[in-house]
Amino acid sequence: MRPIAAPADARTGLATKDMWLPPGTWYRFDTGEALVGPRWVRLSADLATILLFARAGAIVPTARPALHLADVPHDWLDIQVFPGGEGDFRLYEDDGLSEAYLRGEYEWTALTCVADGSGRRVLRIEPVEGQCPALPATRAYRVTFVGVDRPAQVVDERGAPLSWAFDPASRSIQVTLPARPKHEAVAVAVQWPAETREGGHSSARDASTPPFAHAVAYTATNEARRQLAQLILVPPYGPNQEPRACDADIRWRDLQQTSATELRQRVTAFQTETMLTAPFALQPPPQSQQWEVEVRFAAGDARVTTAVSGPAINPPIQRWRLRYAGQASWSVVQADAAARLTITEPYEVQLDPHQASTAEARATIELAEATSIWFDTWTTGGLSLGIDEKVLEGGEPRPALAGLTRQWGVLRFGSVILSAGKHILTARLSAPEATPWVFGVLLVDDAGAPLVRCTQVVDEPDTY
Repeated sequence: MRPIAAPADARTGLATKDMWLPPGTWYRFDTGEALVGPRWVRLSADLATILLFARAGAIVPTARPALHLADVPHDWLDIQVFPGGEGDFRLYEDDGLSEAYLRGEYEWTALTCVADGSGRRVLRIEPVEGQCPALPATRAYRVTFVGVDRPAQVVDERGAPLSWAFDPASRSIQVTLPARPKHEAVAVAVQWPAETREGGHSSARDASTPPFAHAVAYTATNEARRQLAQLILVPPYGPNQEPRACDADIRWRDLQQTSATELRQRVTAFQTETMLTAPFALQPPPQSQQWEVEVRFAAGDARVTTAVSGPAINPPIQRWRLRYAGQASWSVVQADAAARLTITEPYEVQLDPHQASTAEARATIELAEATSIWFDTWTTGGLSLGIDEKVLEGGEPRPALAGLTRQWGVLRFGSVILSAGKHILTARLSAPEATPWVFGVLLVDDAGAPLVRCTQVVDEPDTY
């Protein structure tokens, strides 16, 4: 579980996340809001929010917060009960520290929740099974019924009234039960007014939702050979969470250095999630590539546009001419399309320190127009970088490589504004004291993203 790891909207401070909900009703753990699947949903949240959903009828026991497992109090249990169908849960406990569980020192506690169809729900905590001497013999409980209306009454297993509190803001009931022996059964029965239909007290989303497109980029090499991306068209939903008919005009673009291939598709009157495959093939390295898609939805008088850009494929530099000190000729090294794990990997050259302690590597790039370029470099040895025989000075340490963590330190050179045409990049390298000897260079734009509109010129080995 983690917050949304995506750029936030500058106006709202919120980031968005597309999520697939399986069939059934699902409740947000933090707000109690209900959504009905199967469907894709687009949610917004800040960094302090973790999007966690519970299925209708779920029983979720949790412990009090603690810094260490040994500090978790075992004499207290929080139990959250979500609206919907019948639910059950078996809670396992041991001392959390030793291997005494191998000798049978552990306990099970069964929890069930049933509804009788008349607006009454009963949570039952069964007597503990097993024995663990390290655990206390008594336990207190705090039971929270999430996403419900104010009840008529709350009673225990004997029909005696229990103390409870209702929070209208979160629409939840909280019942606190004092400590009691764990070998005794416990029940909490909640009765809602007769006019409140069972299952009708869920906080289902009551606002219409617009259509949107969710793109899945395939970056694993074996997957990308079959398809670069899939596009999922999600129809609009009305206040009752019923899908509405919608049309979609889709424009795909395949971006390369000298061209942008455009293809169009159209889907009419769709009311269910519709999946399309990107109509482009994967280009082998060293050439860079990127796909974009724009979807224009029309539902009645409403118009919605969604635009998605795919990741940089084969980010430069993917091909080098290499010459060790003392060698007269150049050899070619480039990314192995079959061996790499992902098509978005920056190419990392493996050098042989047994050949020589220094080496020189060159790459030729071609730009269609004047471009501002930064050079992110990483190596285990020494490196100086030049462009068109001009040495680039300095090099600012970076925490990551175009947003990707790297095993070796990253230095960024630039920026340099290069004119349209061919340019030669030169890296002069020295071996480290210990193996391995590796280096790489990634070209990035002013936004820190890998440069796509750049062609690597494939020269003969002895061109230089």
